[in-house]
Amino acid sequence: MDVKELEIAKTKIILYLASSGTSTNEEIISMPHNLNEQAIRSYYQRKFERYEKENSKSLAFEISFSQLSGDEARVFAKIIAQEIFRFIQKKHPLKRIVLYASGKTAYQLCAKHCLGYLDYVAHRLKTPFVCVDVIIRLRGNIVVIKRSNPPLGWALPGGFVDYGESLEEAARREVREETGLFLKGLRQFHTYSNPQRDPRFHTITTVFTAHTKNRPRSGSDAAEVRLISPKDIKKLIFAFDHKKILQDYFRSLSRK
Repeated sequence: MDVKELEIAKTKIILYLASSGTSTNEEIISMPHNLNEQAIRSYYQRKFERYEKENSKSLAFEISFSQLSGDEARVFAKIIAQEIFRFIQKKHPLKRIVLYASGKTAYQLCAKHCLGYLDYVAHRLKTPFVCVDVIIRLRGNIVVIKRSNPPLGWALPGGFVDYGESLEEAARREVREETGLFLKGLRQFHTYSNPQRDPRFHTITTVFTAHTKNRPRSGSDAAEVRLISPKDIKKLIFAFDHKKILQDYFRSLSRK
């Protein structure tokens, strides 16, 4: 039996060329001639959710493209890959996901457009890290933190966006973790994407503005938290491009 394997985040994805006598004890997906993307995605999401609730360690699918054209089969294989990758990003008990391809053509299509796609997005696709930062106004001042981890310096509260989290959710979470503050009037200000803005690696940050009435307190990786006035910006050493961000912000206020 032909077999290909790929491992992503401690989960093995195994593709078999199923023989005529192969039995997977799984229901066979009977695809309509006209490809219905949402139906395919819903099917796989329900399967993953069921096995997750049952705390299963292994999940198997039988894949057949017999009723699909070549282009439809290619699209179907990529949808399977996207749903597998989507699930793997979550915390889950699965150690193995097995795909049984019914026939040589299905096996070749799955090898290229399912496992090949998964290998690309998991191991070879390099994209910038997504971050958020927040300019928090408090009685005419701005809340900044002193970083305890490199890059050192003063910075706006913020951090990395978690998988499955919106930018707004990440902004609120990071601010709570670093300052204990709950925000009001959260709005997007600008996005900064210069590849050199972060000395560690390429990051893109979306900066928000907000206000609060409460006093901040340091937490998470914030060694200290301080309220600064616009006049303080030139005196302080900031991490990343946060001095430029604050200068851009106050410049935008002067234009209004």
